[in-house]
Order: sequence, then structure tokens, then C-alpha cells
Amino acid sequence: DPTDAIVDWVDEDEEQYGDGAESDYYESLSVPYRCKNAPMSNIEELLMIRGITPELYFGDPEQELPPLYELLTVHGNRRGRVNANTAPY
Repeated sequence: DPTDAIVDWVDEDEEQYGDGAESDYYESLSVPYRCKNAPMSNIEELLMIRGITPELYFGDPEQELPPLYELLTVHGNRRGRVNANTAPY
């Protein structure tokens, strides 16, 4: 479950949240980079986050899993709130 890693990617600190990942993890990779610690600029950044596999990002039709890029956006309410009165099904 990459949820904690996503939270760590966008939070403003270097303190690991739950099972997340901060810069120390990303800097240990074969191609190192720092954790963003800021809101995502584009949805493709998900592919840089620990636990987001290409299969998860692009979906898996055999398992009827839709692509994440169709379900998520970098635009919207900073607290993740959704207006249930105006959101599409």
C-alpha cells in the first residue's frame, strides 16, 4: 500500500510517516533523487513514489484495475476534500 509514501512525498518535512519514504530512501536508489516534500506538479510524479508500480499507475485490464492517472488529479482541494454534490460518479 503506497498511501504512506504518497503522504511523505507531498508533506513538507523529512520525517517518515508510517510506512512511507523520505529522501534517505530515494537517495539510496541506483538513480538517486530527493523526496519532493511539496505538492505534485503532475500526476506522472506518482511513478517516482515508492510502491507505485507501472502496473498500478497504468492499470491492469486483466484484473479490471483502472489506471491511477484516470482516478487521481494534482488539482483540487489541498485537504483532499470532494464535493459530493458536484463530483461525477
